[in-house]
Amino acid sequence: MTVFYFSATGNSLAVAKRIGGTLISIPQVADTAGLNYSDDVIGLIVPVYAFTTPCIVKRFLKKVRWQADYVFAIGTHGDRYGGFCTDLAKFCQKRKLRLDYAATLKMVDNALIGYEIAEQIRTLPSKRVDEQFTAIAADIAARKRFIKPMLQSEKRRNRQIKMLRPLIMNPRIGRKMIRADAKCTRCGVCAAVCPNGNIAVTETVKIGKRCEMCGGCVHNCPANALHQRGEKSAARWRNPEVSLKELIEANNREERR
Repeated sequence: MTVFYFSATGNSLAVAKRIGGTLISIPQVADTAGLNYSDDVIGLIVPVYAFTTPCIVKRFLKKVRWQADYVFAIGTHGDRYGGFCTDLAKFCQKRKLRLDYAATLKMVDNALIGYEIAEQIRTLPSKRVDEQFTAIAADIAARKRFIKPMLQSEKRRNRQIKMLRPLIMNPRIGRKMIRADAKCTRCGVCAAVCPNGNIAVTETVKIGKRCEMCGGCVHNCPANALHQRGEKSAARWRNPEVSLKELIEANNREERR
């Protein structure tokens, strides 16, 4: 089994580790030409951004070709998932990529503007992540074919978010939204953990024009010196099943600039 994943604060990587197989970080291959993979089972585990698939993952899907007897996808999210699964299925269909199963797993939402992270952490037990994972893993083991539909109650909200995506997912917005305060030690962790190699640390922290708005730099700063404009609080999150070292190994793009 081959599993592709993208993770900024550890949720999707934690799920990928539990699923198992050969894990491939999407940031490490997203800009590589001639991506061809073959296995009995292929998986895609990524976060849900604005009810859809992250830009870096779509960039990867536009380039990759895969062959498998069964292909599944899991979207990790913290609140609502909107039309993530149906949108992903349509995107894969247009790319002639097989997708047999798509589900979502509710975890901690790392969106600093929309959510109070400490409250997200406090309410995590009520989301019953282990139970959700067990059900999804059983579906995959049984080779279930299912694309999770959008909830009827979410259709209006999904349309609203879809209209806002050009702003929410604008790669140039991040440089204006993220700043370093006086606690910054210029350690370089933010640059190392950035999935797009979009951060340079000199006398200051400089954010480039390819921001994924993933929050990886802000949440993983050892000094808690990076802040996003409009954030609810200074509370931060990294999945406890994933180390900072693992995220750096998964996302570091400095040598690819």
